[in-house]
Amino acid sequence: MLRLPDGMRDQLKSAATTNNRSMNAEIVARLDQSLSGATVVLPTEMRRRVEAAAKKNSRDFAGELWQALEKAYPAPKSRDEQLGVINWLIAAADEEAEPGAKQKMLNFAEELRAKLPPEEA
Repeated sequence: MLRLPDGMRDQLKSAATTNNRSMNAEIVARLDQSLSGATVVLPTEMRRRVEAAAKKNSRDFAGELWQALEKAYPAPKSRDEQLGVINWLIAAADEEAEPGAKQKMLNFAEELRAKLPPEEA
């Protein structure tokens, strides 16, 4: 027998129903998540959306979450990669016939150049 604080049984029952699990399966899933070293707990609805996307993309839950995080927080590009983008933008601006668009592109290239990390010595 497991004793739970007041109200927790109802919370578990509700979560189990939402997650299409028995109460026992819900408790085991939560204990497993806790003991496996997982430190982030997603709200049930968000977890459902990630699970649905994982199924659609033929990935497991962790893989889908990883992809979403990589997309939201990409690794910064190297200085050389950033310079390549700036140079491409300048070359594209040189081919632009419309003076207003050309100037906007050049201005944007300068904004990007100003944000470049310093060269390594």
